[in-house]
Amino acid sequence: MKYFLKFLYICLVLFIPLITHSDNKDEVIFLYPETNELWISPLRDTSSARPIFEHTHWIFELAVQSEGRYMVIVGEAEDHSFRDDAYLIDRGINAGARNLTARNLTKKRFDQIYHIDISHNGDIVFTNYPTGAFNPFKYGVYLIPYQQLKRSTPAAELLFESDLGNTYNVEWSPDGEHITFYDGDMGTIVYNVPKRKIILNNISLDGRHPTFSTDGKRLAYVNIIFGSKAQEINIMSLGPPIRHLKTIIPVSHSTFYDLKWMPNGKAILYSISDTDHKERHYVAPLNGTPHEEVLILGKRGYSIFDWTNSVNLSVEPKDKLATLWGKLKQ
Repeated sequence: MKYFLKFLYICLVLFIPLITHSDNKDEVIFLYPETNELWISPLRDTSSARPIFEHTHWIFELAVQSEGRYMVIVGEAEDHSFRDDAYLIDRGINAGARNLTARNLTKKRFDQIYHIDISHNGDIVFTNYPTGAFNPFKYGVYLIPYQQLKRSTPAAELLFESDLGNTYNVEWSPDGEHITFYDGDMGTIVYNVPKRKIILNNISLDGRHPTFSTDGKRLAYVNIIFGSKAQEINIMSLGPPIRHLKTIIPVSHSTFYDLKWMPNGKAILYSISDTDHKERHYVAPLNGTPHEEVLILGKRGYSIFDWTNSVNLSVEPKDKLATLWGKLKQ
């Protein structure tokens, strides 16, 4: 019996730290509230959050390359006009933290840029919409191939055109060959980029914030009622066959901001704004266990964030880099 207890003890000593590390290793890069700074933090403990980049203009959207060195942001145009631009940030090993720079990719050529994403291959997609009537722009979903990033003004190809500029929430699939987005006329769409064709458009007429699972086999989206109020989160199998798998009800029908899969593919992370206008983020396990609030940041939360990846940021010692969030709270 004592040998069994010793064996059990050794197992607990060896494996419990691994389990804990697995639960806590998820990190995000986020826009610090009411600033133009990007910070990095563990998912469940923001006490060690630290800044990694400060932009010269306001930031509205963010995407991080999976297993790569780049980030892309949507920010205010350099002349502070009413148009937005897409910027590329190289956070490779030779770029020290707080010394990162952002290169303007679009230079006011696409009016207002709404959502943006970057694939693991480095290809960038974004949606745009009009600032007013009679603008000489085409609207929809644009692609900037990775090869174009070497040019001072990269060319962008219009993949999907929307006459009204009501195309939103574009995201890459894990394989880097498909995108999903929401169109006000056609609903939730899955589009094959190499073939330049829509392969699914009958998923949901009002499914916003579509997002691929980490294995690329499932799609989650939010059905919206009353403007931006969340009704329910639905998860579909992309087949074959294509079928509904599960419905998740958010903790409240508040203003909905974002929807992401947890990296382990076993839960959904959704973002809402509660009645006191604080952005809150909840992990909803697919097994039906209670939703867990995460990314808790002071009196006001943050709505713009993305997962980090395995690329190591070149950082200086913490006491030299910046004041930690734990000190800022005091």
